[in-house]
Amino acid sequence: MASNTPRLGLYKKDPVADRNDTFNIQTMLNDNWDRIDQGVVLETEKGSANGVASLDGNAKVPTSQLPIATTTSPGAISASDKAKLDGIQPGAEVNQNAFTTIKVGATNIDADSKTDVLELVAGSNITLTPDATNDKITISTTAEPNQNAFTTIKVGATNIDADSKTDTLELVAGTGVVLTPDAVNDKVTIAASFGGNGSATTVARSDHNHDGVYVKTAGDTMTGPLKFNTPLPAGVNTSDTPDKWPNDGITYYDVLGAGLLQGQPTNYGKIMHISQRDVKFQYFFEWIHPQGGPSGSVYYRHAGEHDTVWGQWHKIWHDGNDGAGSGLDADTVDGKQASDFVWKTEKGKPNGVATLGPDGKVPSEQLSSDAATKDELTHLNINIIDMAVELETLKGATLNGVTANIFIESFQNLNDINLMNGIYDSANKRLVL
Repeated sequence: MASNTPRLGLYKKDPVADRNDTFNIQTMLNDNWDRIDQGVVLETEKGSANGVASLDGNAKVPTSQLPIATTTSPGAISASDKAKLDGIQPGAEVNQNAFTTIKVGATNIDADSKTDVLELVAGSNITLTPDATNDKITISTTAEPNQNAFTTIKVGATNIDADSKTDTLELVAGTGVVLTPDAVNDKVTIAASFGGNGSATTVARSDHNHDGVYVKTAGDTMTGPLKFNTPLPAGVNTSDTPDKWPNDGITYYDVLGAGLLQGQPTNYGKIMHISQRDVKFQYFFEWIHPQGGPSGSVYYRHAGEHDTVWGQWHKIWHDGNDGAGSGLDADTVDGKQASDFVWKTEKGKPNGVATLGPDGKVPSEQLSSDAATKDELTHLNINIIDMAVELETLKGATLNGVTANIFIESFQNLNDINLMNGIYDSANKRLVL
């Protein structure tokens, strides 16, 4: 016969009496699991809000899980409250009608015992009027009523007190100061005054020029050297990332000795550091170490706005790329002097150079037309020579614009022509002068 468990009420069957019953998933399985799920407490709920209290190693509930006693609800008391209760003697009296503390300004005067007495002493020009019935003391002054006067003048952090009822405070105008009294409103206006270019109304923009002190941003010229005296940032050397160096302005560092440059480019020299926001440039001026070392050179490197490392050092000058023939001399181009070149304007001019036409030939107007003497081949102006390659002969020539064969015969073999100092090169079919 079916029954239920005594604690959770789980449904169960008798294995003998109910052995022929049909198995019911809902009543015999699902309902039982639901009752188990509702009846158990999770481990994580121990000591948690809305959970169950846990026990310590002594099978006691920890004090952290006990409520604290208040004036309206019971609970555990703190160790300090327990100590206070233990300090009360049996039969102790309840609070007396007494002031235990008198506060004067920021100072508290506490009673030293239950019968202690506080004494008020009247000072100069002070009257004390006690009122025992109403538990009060009236303190009044015996001095004359307030005069129409300022008893204290405060200047910055300094107070100037009147020495008598008729004392007078005098304000003295210093250099560049104007005092304007206002007796009606009890005030004195203090203003600045400048001579020359300046005025009180323009002092904020400092329009008074001190030409010997500063250089204006426009229209001014500085004479003398511009000096930098900036110490190297503590612990910084050239191997450090750009963010370790200053972000703005021009700084100049005197770098001496190993450990500051970390070997790049050398250990001796000076660095000029130029930066604007996160863009940085550095010029390194190497100097020769007295005990021997690298010769003087100039290097350059930079880091962009988002660069986390420096670019490589570039050597832009050293003593090996200077001097004659180096390409760096101002009076030479690739080692050539100006006298080694012909001006472009000299083309086609007397004592200049010949020009070439669109066909790559020297124009006829730049060739001599005098062929009468025939003592030099340069006097011969030949525009066109027709050559039969297979015959190696001259068919004819144009002399000064007129075709003529006055000095050679038509189809005469070129090997037989005597052209003064000229020779015909039959292998290459050309005249060699």
